Amino acid sequence: MPEQSPERPSPSTEATHDRPEPEHTEAPPTKRARPNRDDKARGKRLFGNILGTLQKFQTEDKSTRGSEAARKREEVSERIAKKLHQETALNHEITETDRELKGLKIATEHAETTLRQKDISIGARHSLLQSTAKFLHTRLPLPHPPVFEGGLFNPAPLPISVGPKREPPIKTDLPPLYFLPKILLPHQQGTITSQTTNMSERISEEQASLETERQHVRTLVKENRARIEELSQKLGGLRRQVRPERADERITERDRGHMRSERSADQREPRRAHGGDRGVGVDELGRTRREDMMDVDQDKEEGDKAVDLRDEREKGVKIQGDDGDIEVEY
Repeated sequence: MPEQSPERPSPSTEATHDRPEPEHTEAPPTKRARPNRDDKARGKRLFGNILGTLQKFQTEDKSTRGSEAARKREEVSERIAKKLHQETALNHEITETDRELKGLKIATEHAETTLRQKDISIGARHSLLQSTAKFLHTRLPLPHPPVFEGGLFNPAPLPISVGPKREPPIKTDLPPLYFLPKILLPHQQGTITSQTTNMSERISEEQASLETERQHVRTLVKENRARIEELSQKLGGLRRQVRPERADERITERDRGHMRSERSADQREPRRAHGGDRGVGVDELGRTRREDMMDVDQDKEEGDKAVDLRDEREKGVKIQGDDGDIEVEY
């Protein structure tokens, strides 16, 4: 039989007996209590309510900003529509005033011209009537046909295609022939006296009628001129209301142009003295000097810049809303 080794005590047992025991033993860690299903559901409800409230505030904020931008756009549209309506009404009033003004000017000029022509024609007619009232004149057609009815040409300078008619002339077509015998018969003296009296009465009536018409035209012209003056002032005020800044801009541009011209003239003055008799801005070969060409280009660029600046002023003003939309106001 093999020899058996003596049994050894286990190290754990020896160590246990040899190690001193602690005075206080540590308590085992407590386990976390697991929430039940009701607590989980309650937490989910609270979290959902919080998210819903945040989303509601976000939606209300967006709607508020959208409504604010819409309100601003509506206000801008109303202002633009109101301004356009005012400008349309103003332009219509300007057109009507201008039309009335032109009509009054034409009517006044026509009345004065008509009266002037009538006065001249009636004066000439009265002079003719006064001179012919003391003469006798023919009233019946000629007792015999004209000489050219026998086949001869008309001695008057008329073309052959428009020659005299073969029929005897009508009484109204014949011009009267005025004559005055040296010795008047009684009935001829009575005719001349009657003609003179009738002519005097007719001239008096026509002169009275002309004087009445002249007074009427003078009154009409006076009223029209007063109305024309009133309409001219009104039209000037309306046109100043349409573009009140245009006149100032034109005056400013004109002053700038004068200043540029004076400055250019002052700059070219020493060159004139230096050029002598060769001319202004011209070299020995008759060519325009480079300095003068540069001055002209500079003046042109300044004028273009002024025009561009005026165009920029006339552009619309951009208004940016909360959502980034662009609103244009004129």
